[in-house]
Amino acid sequence: MFVLVRLAPGDPAAAYAGPTASPEDLDRIRAQLGLDEPLLTQYLTFLGNLLRGDLGTSYSFAAPALDVVLGRVPYTITLAVSAVVVTTLVAVPLGIWMARRADTGRELGATCSPSPGSRCPTSGAASCCSPCSRCWSRCCPPRASRRGPGWCCRR
Repeated sequence: MFVLVRLAPGDPAAAYAGPTASPEDLDRIRAQLGLDEPLLTQYLTFLGNLLRGDLGTSYSFAAPALDVVLGRVPYTITLAVSAVVVTTLVAVPLGIWMARRADTGRELGATCSPSPGSRCPTSGAASCCSPCSRCWSRCCPPRASRRGPGWCCRR
């Protein structure tokens, strides 16, 4: 993670301070965040904080990053368990059905049909399916977009 953040283009202090920051503000922010130190020193500080359980501060949420991550753990567990349950409920009956129809055209079709989906990157499939799933599901109402609050693909 440390390397990925450092590979991003631009100045982290400028991104944090905003476009109206003065050079003095940028110098102060760099000193506050430790960005004025050599890269090796920054990395060793990062590793030391990581070993103590200090993941730093989430600037998006203005809270300790560990608290932000731990706050999402119940949702992550719910999603993972739901995925395992749904996969099992589909895969076991399909496996039994395919075993009974071995060496038939239906079995060949059921074997080959998931292939295109398995070649699609997960992030790409999620990006395509996410807006529509919000519209079809009552438990996740659509979020506001550039088209206005409550915009939905059903309209």
